[in-house]
Amino acid sequence: MIDLGTRTCDEHTAVSALTHAVSMVPAGTPVVKKIDSLLRGHVASEICSLAERHPVIVAAGLPAARRIVRGGVVHVDDTPLHETSLWAAESTPAPTSIAGMLAAIARTVIGRGPHRAGQIQDACRGGVVAICDVADDTDLDTIVAIASGIPDVRLVGTSALAAAVARTMPYDVTPPSPRPASLPVLAVVGTADEIRSAQIAALEAAGVPQVPVHVDHLLADTVDLDALVRALRTGAAVVTIDGDLTPGTTSGVARALAATVAALDVRCRAHLVLTGGETARAVIDALGIESLRPIGEVERGAVVSITPDNRLIATKPGSFGDTDTLRRIVDHLRALGGTHLQTSDSSLDSEVVP
Repeated sequence: MIDLGTRTCDEHTAVSALTHAVSMVPAGTPVVKKIDSLLRGHVASEICSLAERHPVIVAAGLPAARRIVRGGVVHVDDTPLHETSLWAAESTPAPTSIAGMLAAIARTVIGRGPHRAGQIQDACRGGVVAICDVADDTDLDTIVAIASGIPDVRLVGTSALAAAVARTMPYDVTPPSPRPASLPVLAVVGTADEIRSAQIAALEAAGVPQVPVHVDHLLADTVDLDALVRALRTGAAVVTIDGDLTPGTTSGVARALAATVAALDVRCRAHLVLTGGETARAVIDALGIESLRPIGEVERGAVVSITPDNRLIATKPGSFGDTDTLRRIVDHLRALGGTHLQTSDSSLDSEVVP
């Protein structure tokens, strides 16, 4: 898996990076272009770029997070995406449909049902992008099976589609992971999603101190690192963003937050829980981490990886999970790193992923 980091760069850079990466893939290799489950980023431009040279199937559902596609429209908890507040931090309105995003190219919406295979095959043969409805993981497995018979096809979808492709591949037993270093755990919450307040409150109730940093201090590089060091010395801490985040400033704030984490890392190295995709990428880049080896999941969407120098990195999309998800992830990393915090419901089994 290669992270192209296209969501936050400009459109031209995103398309160029994708075009170059796809051109390097050996013939016959399955290709999945992962997109954000809420369609943020340069999704339309990337699909259009792929469709210039390849048949394309779009299956954008993420059933585990209750995000499905019905009639070509992404629904979140049965509400159309454009009727939710999940694009509040974006500078443009949410798209009303996937087909609407792709108005510049030939596309068709394909529903569930017995004729789906023929419709997908006909669309791909005719150079038409197939936008598939997705209600559950079985739909994704079916779409992957259909795609396997279409030469040179490119699949576009969420991590759930990538998982469906992985289920078709031979199981490869990997050697045991190195033992993680014994370090405190720092949760970095850069997301603006509504669930974060409840998740942070659950962490604080479990004894993990919160250190809010104001947007103005982040952008001026005047954050009090001493406060963060003191909090981490308790074994775990969560850093959050205080102040108003406005559309158009989120990328700058994410980079500033990442720079703060990198400066803190010089004084107090820690295992990391990164929530919010843009925040996660910015922090990983700021720390100079070039590769991550996935070693398990705390729960669906919350992936634990290890770096070459034995630091644990857990990543979670900002809008995922319930009230206790962030606490469970922090507690899980403390257990793996030998600095376990005694709270209830803290014993979790890792699911090894390929």
